[in-house]
Amino acid sequence: MKKVLMLLVVLALFGGAAHAGYPYVAVYGDADRLVTENCAIGASFVVWVWHYPNAQGMMSAEFAMTYPPGCYNIGKTPNPDYTLVMDDPTSATGGAITFANCSNDWKWSYQITVLPTGIEPGWIEVIPHPATGKIQQAECTAGFPLYEVIFYHRFGHCTDGEVDAEDASWGAIKGMYSE
Repeated sequence: MKKVLMLLVVLALFGGAAHAGYPYVAVYGDADRLVTENCAIGASFVVWVWHYPNAQGMMSAEFAMTYPPGCYNIGKTPNPDYTLVMDDPTSATGGAITFANCSNDWKWSYQITVLPTGIEPGWIEVIPHPATGKIQQAECTAGFPLYEVIFYHRFGHCTDGEVDAEDASWGAIKGMYSE
């Protein structure tokens, strides 16, 4: 019984953290952030990189991405609200995007067209920018200070219902409570 109660408390904290203003980034297969997997082979599909800001909003984001074997980036579209794109987040060097307007809610940075050539399971996910070792966003306040972002959700390719536990994100959320 104690374990069940503890699990409920932890889930409540985790669920609350997703709406408590903690900044994070996620990869989904649609504009409504509902599609989490695709197992198409030979037919391209699109994933969206979504950002959620801290309480001071978001003006830019810096990150890189990885793909499972047999999945290739064949095109990307930055959010039309951008003012500056530096490098390419889908490349080994990572990239950054700056927006024309401050965001205080979910905002997508890229729509990426993926071509899968095989069925090997894996994840399309956001990883730290190689130059900084962090996934970061910039606030909308004076000087646009950077803040670290929690990786929240990755997109599965042919993962056959595997649970996406997000251990790294869970550890980051727990770390915020212990600070």
